[in-house]
Parts: sequence; structure tokens; C-alpha cells
Amino acid sequence: MHAQNKLTALPQAGFTQRMGALIEREQRTRYAGGLLGYLWAFAGPIAWIAFVVLFFRVIGRFPPIPVGVEIFVATGILPYALFRQNIVSIMRTVIANRQMMAYRPINNRELIVATGMLEYCTNLLTALVIFGVFAVFFQVPMPASTSKILFAFIATWVLAVGVGGLFASIGQVSDSFHRGVQIFLRPLFWISGLFFTATELPTSAISLFWWNPLFHCIEAVREGFFLGFNSPISSLWYPVAFGAVCFLAALPILKYVEANRMARHPI
Repeated sequence: MHAQNKLTALPQAGFTQRMGALIEREQRTRYAGGLLGYLWAFAGPIAWIAFVVLFFRVIGRFPPIPVGVEIFVATGILPYALFRQNIVSIMRTVIANRQMMAYRPINNRELIVATGMLEYCTNLLTALVIFGVFAVFFQVPMPASTSKILFAFIATWVLAVGVGGLFASIGQVSDSFHRGVQIFLRPLFWISGLFFTATELPTSAISLFWWNPLFHCIEAVREGFFLGFNSPISSLWYPVAFGAVCFLAALPILKYVEANRMARHPI
């Protein structure tokens, strides 16, 4: 309610103030359960990591890099979680907050960016906690390049916000597309390098997998973490450009949806 009141009081406010109010509103909505709500943000990635580590143990698979299986899996799961959670949250927020367009200065682009910023902070904190726990309990050495890991997570976020914005815009036009996004996300879990590296792939497969922008992000995280690891698929410019193009493609669709809605329900 407090965040909602802030929004109603910001008809002439600047972009920064509106974004702050939107982030606060999204935070209160997403984590309505207080501490328990925040703990759920950690539960998903931890459950995924535990499942995949157990799967590795059962089938007797070892990482292709001489590192512990736990940290190898985590460096794949956490960027994927950042990507997936941003897309899911952005789509949910845009649909659930259609009434927010009644506050004229606010638009879908700001909703998308505000949701993405909250998800980035949440997922980055989750990654820091999980990597910290691994460093303490599994004697994982310090990353080879902390800056590269950070840049890789930023690139993942740009990619996720762009793709999430495009999916959210199309989802407002087509309910069938909105329901089908989960079908798109499932294969990415298996083909984005969460369980393997590009160095294990044959040359013909590398040229095909190169087009998966999320694969670049995950491989870049591993390059930043593991000293001496170099991947043929780790160009961060590509996921950033891919995300930017998706976001730009979403803008005319979002404007069309907003104009259509205002024509039907003028203020």
C-alpha cells in the first residue's frame, strides 16, 4: 500500500523516483512473506544445484574441468536462474500490473526495467551467498577474474531483460504465446552448457551452439572462475546485442498495446 501511494503521488516525478517506487512495489509484492519470502529466492537455485550434483554422482560423471562438481554445476545453474527468473518475473509483472498504466507517466518499459533490476539484485545476492558457502565448505579457490564474472552476469541480465520484454509484449497480444514460453525455456536448460562445456563439443556442434546467447554467458562465468579455462563460446558482446535487439523489437509492440488499451479505456 505504501509503494502504491508513492506511485499515485508521482504523476510529475522523474524517471529515477518512478523506478524506485516501482521496484519497492514489486519487492513488497514478490516478497510479501517477509524473511520466508526472501528465502524462497535462494531455494530454487539451491534445489537445482543439489539435483544436478546428485545426478552427476549417480551417473558417475565428472566435470571436464579439474574442479569440484558442486562449483562446476553452480557456475552453470546460477546464470541460467538469473536468465529464467527475469523472463518469468517480467512476463508476470507486465500482465499482473496492466492497471498501472492508469498512472500516465508509468509505462510497460519502466515496469520491465524495474522488475529486471530487482531480479538482478536478488540473483546476484543469491550467487554471492552460494559461492561464499562453497568457498568455505568445499575449499573452492578464489575466482581467476572477478570482473569477468560480474560482466558475464550483467550480460546475462541484459539478455534476460531484452528477451523477457519481447516475450511480455508478444504475450499481451497472444495468450497462446504467453502460455508457451515455458516450453521454450525448458530446452535451454539442457543446451546452454549447464552440464558440459563447449570444449567437449565437436567442431560442427560448436558452430551450431554458438548461436545460443545464454551459452556464451555461462561459459564466460566459468572462464572468470576457473584459471586456465578458455572457451570458444564466450563472447559477451553477442548476448548483450541479442538482448538489446529483443528489447528494441518489443518497444513498438508495447506502444501498440498501451495505445490500444488507452483507446478502449480512456482516463
